[in-house]
Amino acid sequence: MTNKQQRRSAIQSLGAVTNCEIEPSVRKNVLDETENIEGVEYACVPGAGGFDAICCVVKEEAVEEVKEVWRKEGIDILDVQEDGEGIRIERF
Repeated sequence: MTNKQQRRSAIQSLGAVTNCEIEPSVRKNVLDETENIEGVEYACVPGAGGFDAICCVVKEEAVEEVKEVWRKEGIDILDVQEDGEGIRIERF
């Protein structure tokens, strides 16, 4: 079992034990497909149970493939990435 599989299994087990769907079954397939892409380090459903978001940590070379999978699933993408500048204050 890979580290990704172990982590996902632990999250699913925790959900079962606590009777709280931490990884919702409605998002399982897209998480599986996303994590099977070479270069994806982590994919999950963050938040407080609305199941309306997915996040992913991915290497740059795999970003377009992840976007393709998510678009196919009807997922809107908020393209966020790291910045070497550090913390800054922006006023709009």
